[in-house]
Parts: sequence; C-alpha cells; structure tokens
Amino acid sequence: MKHLKALVLHFYKHIIFLNLLFTLGSLYQCAVFGAASLPIAIGIKLFGYFVTVSYQYFFEPKSYFYFRNAGYSARQMYTYTFALDFLIYIVLSIPSHLIHYAITNVKG
Repeated sequence: MKHLKALVLHFYKHIIFLNLLFTLGSLYQCAVFGAASLPIAIGIKLFGYFVTVSYQYFFEPKSYFYFRNAGYSARQMYTYTFALDFLIYIVLSIPSHLIHYAITNVKG
C-alpha cells in the first residue's frame, strides 16, 4: 500500500494521452453547449475509458504482471487510475463551466 501512488502513476503514464484526448473533447462539448450537454460529455468520458481499457488489453497485456506481482489486480489499477482521471476532469471542468457562464451571462 505504501507504493500505491507510484504504481498508479506508472500505470497511468501509458494511457494518459488517450485519457487527455477524451477529457479535452468532453470539456469542449461542455464549453460550447454548456451544462445542458453534461450527460453527453460524461458519455464521451465513459467511451474514452472503454477505448483505454481496449488499448491496454491489446497492446500492453504483459504489463499486468508487474502490478500483480506488487499485489494489485488490473481491475484495482484501472479503478484507481480512472478515479484519478475523473478527478482531473472535474477540476478542469469547473473553470470551463465558469468561463461558459461568464461568456453567456456577462453583459458589457
């Protein structure tokens, strides 16, 4: 448990580009269409998680042994990684929603 942060970051570095791509697409959806499109944006993120799991399953299946030897299953690593990614998404979406609100409601 003491090396969990390092293991999660090591697991995340192989899929960070895919996750950031879908995060930016989801944030763009929210920035253009506002909070009403939040279900679509979350659907984009969920589809991104599916693509990430598929990519990892097909191109890097041997990396699972490293984490199993450390005492963590692939499901646990995906859970921790996706929780971290969704936290990053929430932190990035707050300014996006504030900017959209400011653009649409500030009268100048």
